[in-house]
Amino acid sequence: MIGSAVERASQLYGKLSDAESRKVFEARLAVDICPTASHIAELAKLNGRMGARAAGRIEQMKEKFYAFAAEESAGRSFIIYGTGMTGRQVAEGFQAENIPFYGFCCRNAERFSNGMLGKPVLSPEKVCANPEKYEVVVAAQAVREILQILRDRQFPEEQIIAFMDTCPDPLQYFPFPQLYRKGTAFIDGGCCGGETSRQFAEWCGGDYSKIIAFEPNSLNYDHCRRGAETWGLRNFELVQAGLSSGKTGQNLVMRGGGSFLCDPTVWMRPGEWNGQETEEIHTVRIDDYTQDATVGFIKMDIEGAECVALEGAADTIRRDRPFLAICVYHRRGDLLTIMDAILHLAPEYRFWLRHHSSTTCETVLYASVDQMV
Repeated sequence: MIGSAVERASQLYGKLSDAESRKVFEARLAVDICPTASHIAELAKLNGRMGARAAGRIEQMKEKFYAFAAEESAGRSFIIYGTGMTGRQVAEGFQAENIPFYGFCCRNAERFSNGMLGKPVLSPEKVCANPEKYEVVVAAQAVREILQILRDRQFPEEQIIAFMDTCPDPLQYFPFPQLYRKGTAFIDGGCCGGETSRQFAEWCGGDYSKIIAFEPNSLNYDHCRRGAETWGLRNFELVQAGLSSGKTGQNLVMRGGGSFLCDPTVWMRPGEWNGQETEEIHTVRIDDYTQDATVGFIKMDIEGAECVALEGAADTIRRDRPFLAICVYHRRGDLLTIMDAILHLAPEYRFWLRHHSSTTCETVLYASVDQMV
């Protein structure tokens, strides 16, 4: 079993089209297998928009982390500020390196009455009331906001490791314009507030036949609808639904742009939605919306549902061989699983990988049957 898995990973590695993709592949797998501080830092530094100063800061934060971990006499325990995907990854990294930690911190600690990963979840007020007990590792997207919360409560700056800091690329889905067949339709899976659809229209110079955008979150849907009207997007179809392999009823955890399905088959955080605000939604297949359109580009950033959504786009992908931009960071192992799923649909696809943030998030897989000139 292990031998066959290694062989398949080697075959997928061979489908990568350039050296940068191979570096991201190796770093992404290292984080998925063992999310240590060193592995996280190596992946983050592959963000193409990161300058030398930012890369140096990440290295300094890594060194500070290991220095804290070695100070057994300090009498303080690590607290991970963040209970989302990044916080969970950092916790797994602690466990992989046998570094003890006390628990987690978040503003909605009351929602975690049973704790998380067998550890307590504390409020910022409780952590800041006992600064002599804790070293805080910030492991969440809202780094600047969290730092301000800690500073406002006079938590000692020297006991904070702000290892996670966002440095996103606003055009992360669009690095390869030569691989999009102009004049065809664009599928925006997880359009959030509609910014990606607007960026696409500008990126291709308006040379498209249609945009079909999917967004299940009702607040995001309304924002997107208003935005499309303001921007004057033409031939724009907005569908209030999630993407999957069929029509189902689901519950959606309402987390703004990070809203996700309460379904352990598509999300590796079973039970984390307990006590959180949810919304009843339904899911659809991409194939049910593309019978009358030639699709040239499918983008998916749908919080862990990418694999099942690809199943729901199987007919479209086999028929049109569109350019694909699929996020592969929401679940550990998604990189290999999604590459494999795409090749199962059309074995002639080739792949590119890019990492677009200074956290473990925003790793995007690009797939095309064409080669770059």
